[in-house]
Amino acid sequence: MPEHPEGNLDPRYMAFKSVWNAGIELGDELEAYTFGNYMTGKSAVTFGLRQPFTAGGLNGHGTYANSAFDLSPAHPQAFDLTTIYPGGFTPEFSGNLEDFSALVGLRDQVGPWNWDLSARYGTNTVDYTITGTINASMGVKSPTSFKPGSLTQREIQFDAETSYELTENILAFAGASYRKETYVIGQGDQASYTTGPLQDLPAGSNGFQGFSPEFAGSFDSKSYAVFAEIDADIMPWWNFSAAARFEDYDQFGDNFSYKAATRFELSDAFALRGSVSTGFRAPAAGQVFGTSLTSQLDGVGGFILDAVLVPGSPAAQVFGSQTLKPETSFNMSAGVVFTGFDGFLTTLDFYQIDVDDRLLLTPSRNTTAAERAALAAINFPNGADIEQVRYFQNEMNTRVRGFDLVSTYRHSWSDNASTDFSLAVNYNEQHLRGAPPPGFSSAIVTEFERGTPRWRGNFSATTKVGDFAFMGRATHYGAWRRLDGATFLPRKAVTLFDAELTYSGIENVDISVGARNLFNIFPPGRGPARARAGLIYDNHSVFGVAGGFYYLNAKFKF
Repeated sequence: MPEHPEGNLDPRYMAFKSVWNAGIELGDELEAYTFGNYMTGKSAVTFGLRQPFTAGGLNGHGTYANSAFDLSPAHPQAFDLTTIYPGGFTPEFSGNLEDFSALVGLRDQVGPWNWDLSARYGTNTVDYTITGTINASMGVKSPTSFKPGSLTQREIQFDAETSYELTENILAFAGASYRKETYVIGQGDQASYTTGPLQDLPAGSNGFQGFSPEFAGSFDSKSYAVFAEIDADIMPWWNFSAAARFEDYDQFGDNFSYKAATRFELSDAFALRGSVSTGFRAPAAGQVFGTSLTSQLDGVGGFILDAVLVPGSPAAQVFGSQTLKPETSFNMSAGVVFTGFDGFLTTLDFYQIDVDDRLLLTPSRNTTAAERAALAAINFPNGADIEQVRYFQNEMNTRVRGFDLVSTYRHSWSDNASTDFSLAVNYNEQHLRGAPPPGFSSAIVTEFERGTPRWRGNFSATTKVGDFAFMGRATHYGAWRRLDGATFLPRKAVTLFDAELTYSGIENVDISVGARNLFNIFPPGRGPARARAGLIYDNHSVFGVAGGFYYLNAKFKF
């Protein structure tokens, strides 16, 4: 679904989910197998209040304005939205979801040879509906519910892999892959995107405008890859592996990437490890072809029309956009592994990742009158009314440095009582390499580098006594910076707590009661104007806006 533009609640969500995993032996080592999933569901969320007059700090919404085209030959009636929504309206945006994937394969082992052939198909569709809203430009002929269109992602992939034991200590692996990705934008009903006779009122279904014929279509991307790897125990205490991959995309050309890794066992307790690798990531179909028109809250409780443009399209070129290209990266890591007394294991790894041509959604930029005129001149839907735009772009080179510390320990108190401890700590610094791209002010660069916590940690302890298990967990987020207009809002460090008690004394049944975010902590807000419009908590927080979640759960094994 597109970015939730206004509201401050998690979407309502109902779903049926199923998975399968099966296999059958066809010979001594020959096996056919399959796994997959099917899900169908519905999600819905309400947008911010559109009100007919200025009160309580909220601006009157443009859908309630008087039109100069009222009582004209194109619209002979008088249109008064207060007769439909006298107290204002809050559009509800919903999506019917369907997700299906299935993989079938055949694998065998013949002496030192192993081979695996597989085929995978997956599809994910969301069909949108928006209700309790209006296309004000249609006047008295506007419906109040719309079908603004659908989005579908389909993938087909074929893989062939084989491995061979060259010697007792050397394993070789190779394979090939073909993938076709299809992204489909389904056209909305005409009322959801059309501009009606009241041309000076907001056009399209308010809140989320439908996909017009200019946006709709089916878009394909194909690629193939060949890859190989060798893993060798050169000495009893020294392991070395090397891998290489060549892939070719019909849209983005070809790439060769590699990885080399090694591990030294210094003793039974200590080991050193490290790796060097390159990476390649082609833009996803949704980033290449995706587009939307949504209402966004401004800083004073009003609404503006925001467009996400197709990169490199004629509309995006008005703002200097170029077609996308893949990201590439160079990665280094080094670490230590310590295996201490019984049940204790800790790892510490340092890393540096340099990404070139990093793909990001540009900051929202306000349009000028000349740019809006240019959009209208190329017949971009509602181009004259678009007040801010964004698009994906390869805008910068970045560097990430940090470390991961992971420790686990199990302590047995008695024959039927034990506690599992787990600690994970991550420190992460992100920096821009080189000059900032156009549109990135010093404040935006600061938010990019400090907009997520540098420190994150997780500590959990699970104690089992007989048929009972109690889990306690603390998740810590360090301080971060949040840009709001031209100023930064304080975002202090926070620790959230989870707890769960499980009883397993009934055969094939586990019953649990628990809480996530036990103490019902919410993110800070973004000021009174947005709060009055329904955006009470900052939805760009590193943790959710829904507060505590308390549950009773039963699992049945059959």
